[in-house]
Amino acid sequence: LQAYTTRRADAIDVMLRYTPQLQPLGNDQVFLDVTGSLRMCGGLDALLERLRADLVEEIGILPAVGIAPNPLLARIANAVGSPMGINHLPCQPTREGLANLPVELLWVVETRHRERLRQMGVSTFGQLSCLASYLLVQEFGPIGKTMFEACRGRDETVLPLSLIHI
Repeated sequence: LQAYTTRRADAIDVMLRYTPQLQPLGNDQVFLDVTGSLRMCGGLDALLERLRADLVEEIGILPAVGIAPNPLLARIANAVGSPMGINHLPCQPTREGLANLPVELLWVVETRHRERLRQMGVSTFGQLSCLASYLLVQEFGPIGKTMFEACRGRDETVLPLSLIHI
């Protein structure tokens, strides 16, 4: 555990060279807002190439990278993309574009929520988006409002600009 913690801290040190705006989440995810660093690095492709090269050279990890306008969509880009690739979701997708994704991709949907949603006949973003906000809040409390927004691709929980999910 100590080795993992040290390695993660080293990886975050490398990421901090590219932006001070980062937020670790859980044990294996970091969200970076690189909007302010793009010009300095010569654009997104050059920034990603340099960041990944530094992580491989200094820490020995090749992370999967999800790029999107918010943390939820960056995680989705990684979930549906290549496990060790650069997965890009460049714009806010439409409600229809998210409709077939499983609700398990919503970070707020825990096991207990999944079971209740299943009982309600809900297994996809599209099915969830058909439910009224007040019904979700009534059933799940404040998380219901977050579910309502998230199934529409909206997530304002952390850094709101261009994000990389590593």
